[in-house]
Amino acid sequence: MIKVIYISNRQVQDKFTSAGLPAGTYLYRLSAGAFTETRKMLIII
Repeated sequence: MIKVIYISNRQVQDKFTSAGLPAGTYLYRLSAGAFTETRKMLIII
């Protein structure tokens, strides 16, 4: 399950599950105000 959440001025906690995704390397983006960072996630089955 992949969710995209847009919420302003609040702390957001969400759960991520890789069910249904094949093993591999994925990129995800964290954004808050002017801050944006892209990170790498490795899924191993």
